[in-house]
Amino acid sequence: MMAKFNDTPPDLSLPSGRLRWAREEAGYRSAREAARARGWSENTYRSHEDGNRVKRGFKPDDAEKYARAFKVSEHWLMTGKGGAVPAPQVEALSSEEAELIRLMREAKRRA
Repeated sequence: MMAKFNDTPPDLSLPSGRLRWAREEAGYRSAREAARARGWSENTYRSHEDGNRVKRGFKPDDAEKYARAFKVSEHWLMTGKGGAVPAPQVEALSSEEAELIRLMREAKRRA
């Protein structure tokens, strides 16, 4: 079951939207909650998720940290290419989660 905490869906075409999606899927209700739980700077994390650093985005080392924390692919988080879940984790997914990933990939191909 997907956890939805915000009525507006994240824009998965942007790194900030993919970051928000990953955080919500990991079960964190807010950027603040995730930052505090992980010991990250709340202001920095929030600005990455809000897309306030549009020109620079977030750095690869931040993407690696977020990807590990939220169990998503670092490459997907930065570029939107490939799957959201790294290949080794796909086998551990429930059928509902695997179907969600399949639908996301299909929607991306159509866009």
